Amino acid sequence: MNRKKILLLGLVLLALAGVGYALLRPTRVALVNFPRYQTARMAQSLDNRSIKLFSVELEEFETLKNYDAVLIFGMGIRMTDDHRALLEKLKAKGTPIYSTSVTDPVNRITSLDSVRQSTVKAYLDNGGTRNYRSLFNYIRRELKGRKLFTGPVEPPVAISSDVLFHLDDEQTFATVDEFDTYYTAQGFRHPNGPRVALLVGMAGPFDTNKEHLDSLITALERRGLNVYPISSFGRRLELLQEISPEAVIYMPHGRLAMGQGERAVEWLRERNIPVFCPITINDTYDRWMEDRQGMVGGFLSQSVVMPELDGGIVPMAINAQFVDDEGLYLFKSIPGRAEQFAGTVANY
Repeated sequence: MNRKKILLLGLVLLALAGVGYALLRPTRVALVNFPRYQTARMAQSLDNRSIKLFSVELEEFETLKNYDAVLIFGMGIRMTDDHRALLEKLKAKGTPIYSTSVTDPVNRITSLDSVRQSTVKAYLDNGGTRNYRSLFNYIRRELKGRKLFTGPVEPPVAISSDVLFHLDDEQTFATVDEFDTYYTAQGFRHPNGPRVALLVGMAGPFDTNKEHLDSLITALERRGLNVYPISSFGRRLELLQEISPEAVIYMPHGRLAMGQGERAVEWLRERNIPVFCPITINDTYDRWMEDRQGMVGGFLSQSVVMPELDGGIVPMAINAQFVDDEGLYLFKSIPGRAEQFAGTVANY
């Protein structure tokens, strides 16, 4: 084989290696301005190592040119003209870009066509393990054309904003009857146990990890209580009336029933139903312990003051964020607090 043929063969092999690397290498997705707890839930949903997620802050915007795709959480983001100009350059290069929860129209930037926008929006709006898992497989397979080492891409699963849930990440229930059937069939029901409604307003089951919720549910059930976990905004009072609980636990963010506040208070008062309002700290446990004030401003009013208008009691801090070995910010029960709080509820 002469030198010319050897050189040509080498170039062909080098080109094939380059194509192979492009198809096999991990897909790097930048998550700009997303809450850390939501980034953690997304990372936990991944089903293969061919997708890597990176949390990117506004001051790191220049690094976006190093990523295969960019998702931007638009709520409260303060982008400048320079930031937007960089995104336009990335669009011109063909980088998939999508912005969600945008509050300022000038920041509504995307490089996707209407069909792909609709699909990505559906995954993000509904959240949960299945949707997040499919979202990133969709980005790798459909938006980047890398079909190797990509998990299944399921259609977006619509999750109602008013559902009951339990320990199984994949299960939601549109009605109390559906939940009752599941709860009894799975052996969770205590035949003579009191009913306790667990209403989630802060750090819910679909956009954060669920360890803190699962810990509380399990602690309450160990006390012989039948727990009805609810993720809802519009039907809170209606679902409570269907359940007819002996107690309500509200993990607060504002009033228990916005727009129906006084009606809800009156209904609870007539039935002498106590409302417990344990607090989930929206910061790491270590930083919270170091802060001698603990909570200030809007978070204090939404977590303590507003719930007290509904008669909320026992504002005990039971959850906080903990950073795991992979750097993920996860909501978890503060050691010993879930059991202590469950005991207090059971004693009432």
